[in-house]
Amino acid sequence: MKRFFNWAKNKIVNFVKWLWQECKDWRTFILLVIVCIVVGAPVWISGLLGILFNWTWAWAVFAALLAFWWLPGVPYFALCVAVTLAIKRFFEKKTAKKAKAKGIAEISKDLEEIVENTDAEEDN
Repeated sequence: MKRFFNWAKNKIVNFVKWLWQECKDWRTFILLVIVCIVVGAPVWISGLLGILFNWTWAWAVFAALLAFWWLPGVPYFALCVAVTLAIKRFFEKKTAKKAKAKGIAEISKDLEEIVENTDAEEDN
């Protein structure tokens, strides 16, 4: 049993370290905050409507949504982290693709200059 707890503890610690490495950048942290706000918005908006207008249906929606997000099968924070990292990966790939295209364009431009210089030398 002790081996199991050590194994679980190591897995959790490694996950938290990996998560810290991924979210260490301030841009990723801000993105995580924005995703948490967007994903949790229906809960807090319905609660705010219930407070402001004392609507019974808003309180019911608030309670239902809050209960849904607090269920063990729906890990709110894990979902937010997954969405954040997916968005981060998407933009990293897009940036890498642009950088690669820019690099290829610069290489082709350099090659054209070399060919032009070689042609000019051959003509002389």
